[in-house]
Parts: sequence; structure tokens; C-alpha cells
Amino acid sequence: MSRIVLTTIGSFGDLHPKIAIAPELQQRSHEVVFATHKEYQDKIAALEFEFHRMRPDNTALNDPQETCRIICIDFNNYDYFSYRLKPKRNIY
Repeated sequence: MSRIVLTTIGSFGDLHPKIAIAPELQQRSHEVVFATHKEYQDKIAALEFEFHRMRPDNTALNDPQETCRIICIDFNNYDYFSYRLKPKRNIY
């Protein structure tokens, strides 16, 4: 049949639903491949699915400055408490 790549960037809450559907896809003769963070490689390998590493590594997503660097947000205009860009100038 088809080769299906299941991919996620996130936590176990993002990964586990994909793990839940993978056996059904395999039972229906699809080749299932996971592309996700290296932190999940052992878990995927234990389930005997093919694994391919995807960047950024999950550990980078735990650091707000590193996350901003990865997605190119200007630090000077980033509000860490509301997780949004600040206005470039005071409008009041």
C-alpha cells in the first residue's frame, strides 16, 4: 500500500495519539514511519516502527530563548510572560 510518515513536534500528548493509530495503519498493509525528536527514538524503536530524527530537538523547545532563536523572533520585541510580540513603539 502506502508509506505513511507520522510526525510531531511536541510532548507525549502529541506523540501518543499517533502511536495509537500506527498499529491500525500497519494492519491495513501501510508502512508506518515516525519522524520526531530524538528523545522519542527508543520508544518508537521498542514498538518496532521505523524512526527518523527531526529537528529541533525537544529539549530546545523547553528554553524560551532557544525557541525564539529557532523561529527567528526578535528578542527585543518578545514578551516572555504573554508569549507574544510587544508593540515596537509605545502608542499611548
